[in-house]
Amino acid sequence: MRFLDDDMTEEFYGYTVALYSLGQIIISPFFGWWSNKIKRVAPPLCFGLFLMLSGNICYIIMEIVSFPKRFMLLFVRFITGMGSGNVAILRSYASTASTAEDRTKAIAWVTCGQALGLTSGPLFQLVFTPLEHPGIRFFDMFSFSLYTAPAYVACLINITGLIMVKFFFQEDYAGVEEDKSDAESDLEEGNESKTFVPPYDVIAVWICYATRFTDMFVRTNLETLGSPFAMMMFNLNEETAVKYMSMVQGIVGVMTMATYAAYIFLKLERWIPLRSGTVIALGGMALFHIITFAWPFLPSITPIYNGTDKAIGCNVDRFSWCESLDQVNIWVFFTTYAIIIGLTFP
Repeated sequence: MRFLDDDMTEEFYGYTVALYSLGQIIISPFFGWWSNKIKRVAPPLCFGLFLMLSGNICYIIMEIVSFPKRFMLLFVRFITGMGSGNVAILRSYASTASTAEDRTKAIAWVTCGQALGLTSGPLFQLVFTPLEHPGIRFFDMFSFSLYTAPAYVACLINITGLIMVKFFFQEDYAGVEEDKSDAESDLEEGNESKTFVPPYDVIAVWICYATRFTDMFVRTNLETLGSPFAMMMFNLNEETAVKYMSMVQGIVGVMTMATYAAYIFLKLERWIPLRSGTVIALGGMALFHIITFAWPFLPSITPIYNGTDKAIGCNVDRFSWCESLDQVNIWVFFTTYAIIIGLTFP
């Protein structure tokens, strides 16, 4: 962003990251209400994909707008986050469209799709790493570079998703049980049977909220702050940091896909119950942070620089704690990131 807006700061970057999640928080209840109201999931899914497509297009044209581009980025992150709220609709549909025997497999398929995105996204980023800024210019306005190429790919994926949902997606709610007594009485009266959905467990829902919050909190921190952290902690330039993080996130996606493939094809829940698997995953995230913490007994100090040096390492002019920050081993960080985070997707 500093290529486009010199006033972009670490604090403002934090706001842009937060707005993605804020948009998702705001829109998700609306998607749920809308889906329940119309008894369908396709329209909310399409609307979410349209919002994400709009956000990616706005990101592409951000370099040609006249007003401060950092505020454009706030808007882009917000509407893209709103669009991603449709993932809740997918999860709920997987539950209601599957029988009790196949529900674990169905939800695993949906989550495996997310893992596929986690894999393909960083791999695309890795492929586009050689396209340093400003990359390939066309129409004398737009650029196809390390920073914009993923947005073009995302637009293509969003359009493909819209086409698939519109023309190939068929809704079927095989998992919704019927109240047999009501159904029989209704049939005797000549009326259509009514579907019966049992009331949900409030405590269980809040536990699921807390679990999901913890999972996304950890992953969002790593995905958004990983490259700046690597630049500061390991003395890497921007291109190298993006390359390394893309490689590691790609491995994370592959391992996550392998985990859910085990649930789909090997019925892993027979050996590791879902509750135990969730506890193990949360414990693994805690273990990752313990292993990669900058403990005071570590042998090396993080490289530092000031405003007159090349911006690699920890900026002592901005952060007073740079001079006392111990350096985490680069191999320890990236290895534990790939293995532990890759296997702990609850």
